[in-house]
Amino acid sequence: MCSVLMVNVEAFRLKVLNLLISIEPRYTSIQISDSDGSNLIVDWKSAYVPTYIPEGFKLERVSSSSTAKLLYFIKEDDKSTITYMECGSTYGIAIDTEGASLIEEIEISGHKGTLSVKGSTTTVAWIIDDRLFSIQGQADTDEIIKMAESVKFFK
Repeated sequence: MCSVLMVNVEAFRLKVLNLLISIEPRYTSIQISDSDGSNLIVDWKSAYVPTYIPEGFKLERVSSSSTAKLLYFIKEDDKSTITYMECGSTYGIAIDTEGASLIEEIEISGHKGTLSVKGSTTTVAWIIDDRLFSIQGQADTDEIIKMAESVKFFK
């Protein structure tokens, strides 16, 4: 089983996803607004969030626990999905590489990572400081990597 991460860079796909950040005295609210006007609130404190999302995908669900933060994206026309996950370094991320057509070490924004392609699913996993990240989905490999490279820290 694999995990996935993602978001949209304003300069590339402003019409697909708008990221709004509201900094309050006790918390920061991150609001993601899809181009169709629907909103989901990502109310995470001091979190990494993708700022680029491949075209056609929209945020469907947000999940957060004491151990992991997840964003689930779906492409309505063919039900393809992308999952973004952030967790502490004391937890592990398992990438199913059995029978994968590609497994290689890559660099994500200056950090060591792993790229795996198995069937129609691409997975990228990497570490920043003491956080583990993964993005997994049915999207072009370059788009998944671009999404991973767009992950930014918001206080």
